[in-house]
Amino acid sequence: MKRSKLLSSWNELLNTRPVAALAVLSAAIELFIELLGHREPAQALLFLVRSPHIYLLNTAIIFSTLMFTMLLRRKAFYSILVTLIWVVFGIVNLAMLTMRATPFSARDLSIAASGLLIADVYFSPWEIALLCGAAAAFALFVVFLYARAPRSQKAPDLKKEIVFVASVAVALGLFGFFGSRHSNLTEQYESINEAFEMRGFPYCFVQSLFKSGVSRPVDYSEEAVNGLDVDPAVTAAKRPNIILVQLESFFDPALIKGVELSENPIPNFTSLRDSCTSGFLRMPTLGAGTVNAEFEVLTGMSLDFFGLSEYPYESILRDNTCESIAYYLKGLGYGTHAIHDYAGSFYGRNEVYPNLGFDDFTSVEYMDGLEFTGKDWPKDAVLTKYILKAMEKTETPDFIFTVTVQCHGKYPDDGGIEDIAFRGNEVFEGGASEQFLYFASQLQGTDQFLGDLIAALKDCDEETVVVAYGDHLPTLDLTEEDLVNGSLFETQYFLWSNCGIGIGGEDADLWAYQLTARLLDAVGIQGGVITDYHREHRGMENYQEGLELLEYDLLYGDQIAYGGVSPYEKTDMKMGLEEITVNEVVFGDTTVEILGSGFTEYSVVYINGKRNENTAFDSPERLLIPNNPRLLRPDAEIRVCQTGEDRVILSTAGGRP
Repeated sequence: MKRSKLLSSWNELLNTRPVAALAVLSAAIELFIELLGHREPAQALLFLVRSPHIYLLNTAIIFSTLMFTMLLRRKAFYSILVTLIWVVFGIVNLAMLTMRATPFSARDLSIAASGLLIADVYFSPWEIALLCGAAAAFALFVVFLYARAPRSQKAPDLKKEIVFVASVAVALGLFGFFGSRHSNLTEQYESINEAFEMRGFPYCFVQSLFKSGVSRPVDYSEEAVNGLDVDPAVTAAKRPNIILVQLESFFDPALIKGVELSENPIPNFTSLRDSCTSGFLRMPTLGAGTVNAEFEVLTGMSLDFFGLSEYPYESILRDNTCESIAYYLKGLGYGTHAIHDYAGSFYGRNEVYPNLGFDDFTSVEYMDGLEFTGKDWPKDAVLTKYILKAMEKTETPDFIFTVTVQCHGKYPDDGGIEDIAFRGNEVFEGGASEQFLYFASQLQGTDQFLGDLIAALKDCDEETVVVAYGDHLPTLDLTEEDLVNGSLFETQYFLWSNCGIGIGGEDADLWAYQLTARLLDAVGIQGGVITDYHREHRGMENYQEGLELLEYDLLYGDQIAYGGVSPYEKTDMKMGLEEITVNEVVFGDTTVEILGSGFTEYSVVYINGKRNENTAFDSPERLLIPNNPRLLRPDAEIRVCQTGEDRVILSTAGGRP
């Protein structure tokens, strides 16, 4: 068979000239990957011409994954399998860049479960079916290839081959080491996208696979940390309520050159921005990665010192506490609340927020009165009710961190938006125009939420400060040249209060990790290691080096800044603002009623630990399930669990009737 002859010829080449064959194959794979990653052939060729040493280093990385085939009898099979894996990675990288504007990294594998939760947002049912079919076809092809690929009759001379492979590995390692010291591999880039473009996909992917956390600085010592002279104690002259509102993909369309809409979709934000302290906010991410924006704002720590594409919510914060504005304010007697109109388990927030100092977390599973966009994202209007409920819940001042979701991509390109229109358009064409108009229409909803919230707080008799900001730009295929401010990583923020703080104040452009320090300064709250550092060292020559030193010390080092022991303990965080109760179970001939309080459409009945798929939400006080005498015996355990589409149980109420 032709295929067998081709495989046999390739296998023979690997037996006779393995280094040359694998080197050429590696160079071809690297060229293919960069052509996809740069998306424009001219940009990929420019990368090769501008940085041939980087191209060779990436080729060497691919070669290192292929050279172990020399130790095996099925050389052809394993070399083709590794090639296919690299090719798939290149295609996935292109898809990620297209859908969310950021490249594919090993970190995406760690958040795959969260990604599956929103797969239907980015893919239609037939596209999901096509992807599943492609995965099945790939698996079948691998099995077929394994069966058809030739197998060398003579076993490899392992001693000789191991020595050779080890020698090649050492040579590649030395090449990488010395190459990195004389190339742009050591440079700090302002974005993940720029790093992937300048360093190449294989290098960055491997970096994201093996490097995580903050590396130990060479000058880390007790003397160096104490020399920063930071104070962990927190003091306050005033204690107003503080509300942080992180706005999903929120962005002013007026910043796009050549685009003018028939009406301003964000009149409330525009008015507040112009009348209050405001500015641009440099975010760590583009198009996705909301929790990384959260991390920088809540903790005051920079992601620049972590592993490439790392999500601290998926690594260090799952099992460790971290200094944050919530902990600062909790220590001053504040109630600390998190509110987000999306799944509570998304990015592991239900596990991470207790390590950031929150008392309770109200996710979409604990909300009623929900309305949804055309892409099934909850509309943000519901959030005002829960913010006010959080303030009413305690007699103490409150810190409330709220994350919106209405403006989340992907944006449909099939039209249907009639209340907003272009007056001029030099950027978007065809389906991209429809995507932009849909995005603008969702901006209206989020902006109306902001207007309603501020209106309610104006009439509130409690002193309250609000900071609202966009978490990242939307995935609209914009370039820096398209924007008035010339940056894909800048959003905007404002600081408003009903007690004079921030009104007409001095504007300032900030990095995301500097925002809460500026907020606390405005309020008159001082202290906390990271906040104190920003206050005293911002703008100084070694500002970044000191911040890196502190981040390592607090999260991975000896916590010298705390005197050796962290003052922050994991909170006993409750899900939801109201307790869900099961008061009574009423058996009917065909239906069983579960009576209680706090139920939502995400309440599910579990019988003896098994999920009842036929749970019907009737009201916040009543759930219905079919009466099944085989399951519902007198001693059956009946519980009500709050669980989203991912079926993660966030809380449980009830027990034996």
